[in-house]
Amino acid sequence: MKNPQISIKAIRILRKRGHNVKLVIIGDQVNVPSDESITLRRSISEEEKVKILCSAKALILPSSYEGFSYASLEAMACGTPVVVSGAVPKEVVIGGFNGIRVDSYNPIDYANALERLLKDEKL
Repeated sequence: MKNPQISIKAIRILRKRGHNVKLVIIGDQVNVPSDESITLRRSISEEEKVKILCSAKALILPSSYEGFSYASLEAMACGTPVVVSGAVPKEVVIGGFNGIRVDSYNPIDYANALERLLKDEKL
């Protein structure tokens, strides 16, 4: 489960903190609230997905279960840092180098991690 509601709440927290951020959710089985800061992209091509991942400031993946995490690898291949749950294998994310691991399912923790990425250009 990808837990999109955690991502949605984290983005709303960042917007309340004054960050002009938007969330693009790629998928078909997600209920997305009507909100100017959230876009749902259904049934997109591989080329479109790569374009979105490569132009993103970060990939957020608060999954409660994740296999090898191809989404994380695809984002990192573009140089896009990731914010992932502890469900993503430890070998995938090197903290402080290519992303941040969040060991909770609290949207505030994800917002804090995303805020760190927004402020730290080296990540």
